[in-house]
Amino acid sequence: MTFVQTYTLQPVVGGPDLFCQKKNCGYLSTPAHGSLTCSGTRYQDSCRLTCEPGYKVANESGHLLHSLYNFRCTASGQWNNKPSCVPSDFCRLGLHDCHPEHGLCSLTGHQAFSCRCRVGTVGDGTHCERTSCPDFPFAEPENGFFSCSIPTSSAADTCQSAVSTKAEYEVTCVLHCNHGYDRLIYAEYSCRHDGNWTIPVDIYSAGSTPCLAVKCPDLSAPQHGRMTCDSGSYFRYPETCSFACDVQPGYKLTSTTSRVRRCQADATWSGHDAECIGMCNIAIILKKDKT
Repeated sequence: MTFVQTYTLQPVVGGPDLFCQKKNCGYLSTPAHGSLTCSGTRYQDSCRLTCEPGYKVANESGHLLHSLYNFRCTASGQWNNKPSCVPSDFCRLGLHDCHPEHGLCSLTGHQAFSCRCRVGTVGDGTHCERTSCPDFPFAEPENGFFSCSIPTSSAADTCQSAVSTKAEYEVTCVLHCNHGYDRLIYAEYSCRHDGNWTIPVDIYSAGSTPCLAVKCPDLSAPQHGRMTCDSGSYFRYPETCSFACDVQPGYKLTSTTSRVRRCQADATWSGHDAECIGMCNIAIILKKDKT
């Protein structure tokens, strides 16, 4: 009879396992712009990567990973991924509320940013907007208007009235005169970064006339006739002058004469020069035409 003796090995609680040990994956290399926090280097241990502001957690191929991704030591003795920190495209792609003309986007963490507002703008850290000025200080003058715009912006090519344009930093309003009027004063007003308007000239100061009607050449009454102008013969747009001939001893406007002439916006008179001819001469001309 043969006896077979079996042994049952009981592990010592708390003692080292002399027969089986977890595989060692070795230390992970800390990537640039990041830091690793690891529980160990053996099977089932893990590491978590923290990247500097402006960078995102990724693997060595540059593929983005979750910010809480665990790099694990696997049963094969290899890490499941190798860590790297790649520049974030959060600001570059415009995934923020920092207007490109108003502030600079700066990353402070994973999809977290702050706006550094430039001069003339204000913000709350997440967005910036232009500093506001009080309402435009001048009403539109008689026969004139203001056009307002913001240079080097989407509104730069569009001139709007001072009433419809929001009063904010960099808005510039320029005085213009209606067609038929000359601008006597150059006036340009700008909303400053401190929220106040520049006032280089007061267009309503005593004796100033921002827009003056253009002047047409002087006219005179025709020989043997008279001229009457509705504005006292200043010959400025849009004055009209009427012409008539002396009834005694008998004169009449010729057929090519304009009875009424108007000073036009381009500083020229409408119609033709007035000319009076004696009635006797007219009769002679008519008689000749019949023969």
